[in-house]
Amino acid sequence: MKYAADGIGLLGFRKWYERRLIEAHVHLVTALFCLITVLAAIEMGGLFRNVVETLWVLSVVALLGGIGVWNWQRYIDVLGLAAFLCERTDCPACQAYGRFGIFGTALRALPDGSPEKRFSDVPLMRVRCRKYACEWSL
Repeated sequence: MKYAADGIGLLGFRKWYERRLIEAHVHLVTALFCLITVLAAIEMGGLFRNVVETLWVLSVVALLGGIGVWNWQRYIDVLGLAAFLCERTDCPACQAYGRFGIFGTALRALPDGSPEKRFSDVPLMRVRCRKYACEWSL
């Protein structure tokens, strides 16, 4: 999330947004595969197995459970950032979607001056429409 402005400036918003959606859904699929594997490992391990097999199943469940939780959180974060920025990309004058250039960045803050917690590492981007040159903030 730290390099959203760099990525948008390099690729343009539309390509950046498409890549974030692909990245988010890769994390979602990975989290689902981890969930399926954890459930299969739990099903495979029973109460009447020896200690080594039980420890092996528990370690697999713990490892894949952690990987799955991390991927789920990453999915939520990447998709949340993409949606947060997507809501603000229409030009106020011509309603063109995602057709702008970034000409300045600043620290994102709430009206009381404190930084926003969820997207505090995403800079406030000053953008300019390519068609009518009107300006707004993302």
